[in-house]
Amino acid sequence: MFTNTIDDIKWLKDTALRGVPLPTQWAGFRSFVLQGNEDSPYALNLYKIENPNYRDDYLRVTFDNKAPIYCEYQVFSGVTDKPKPIEVFELGR
Repeated sequence: MFTNTIDDIKWLKDTALRGVPLPTQWAGFRSFVLQGNEDSPYALNLYKIENPNYRDDYLRVTFDNKAPIYCEYQVFSGVTDKPKPIEVFELGR
C-alpha cells in the first residue's frame, strides 16, 4: 500500500513506528509503502518526498515480530532496489 497523506503518515508514526528512533534525515518522511498487514507490517519503505518515482532512494524498515520485537533499517537505492553501503545515522525523534 502506497500513501502520502498527512493523516496516514501520522497514523504510521503512532502505530508501527511508535518508539522507533528514525535516522534524522528520514524522520520527516513524506510518503511510504507498507508491506504486509496494516496491523503488523513486515516492512516499510519510507520516502523523503511526497510523490517518489522508482529511481528515488528509500529507507527500508524491516520488523521482526519475535520476542523482543524490534526493527532494522537500511537505505536502499531506488535505481537498483538494493541496499546502499551502510551509513552512520544520527537518530532523531
